[in-house]
Amino acid sequence: MDMERIVQFLLQDDLVLASDMAQKIFDAGANLTQMPDRARPVRVPNTRELLVPKTPCLLIFSREAKVNILRVLHTRQKWP
Repeated sequence: MDMERIVQFLLQDDLVLASDMAQKIFDAGANLTQMPDRARPVRVPNTRELLVPKTPCLLIFSREAKVNILRVLHTRQKWP
């Protein structure tokens, strides 16, 4: 899973930073259920991306009956 990889990388240097990053990603994902349209559409049909505040991470998700997070990416990664 993308988030595990990001957090594991951060854990090598800083436990507090890794924990903080994980919490910010979880919070951003939880907020998507309330306001999914605040994220911008991307090239892949029916998907959107949301920059996780105060992080270099993007949540890539689809929204049909409910929000489905597809990927957690560092902004330097390309998707798809």
